[in-house]
Amino acid sequence: MNILTSNPTAAQLVARQTINDRVRDAEQRRVARAVRIQRRTEQDPQGPNTTAPTLPWWSFRFLRPAH
Repeated sequence: MNILTSNPTAAQLVARQTINDRVRDAEQRRVARAVRIQRRTEQDPQGPNTTAPTLPWWSFRFLRPAH
């Protein structure tokens, strides 16, 4: 038996602390994500590049016409 099974109050305190830590971490991640999104839109106001990336020359080497 450990301290958490013999002392339910301590178990509740640990659980509350863990929950509070996770909520705080999630809030920090949310703020950081918002800042990153804002910086990206400031750098490139048109948003992310939606066009397909150009393929390198060797990607066309094995293409055969379909006729």
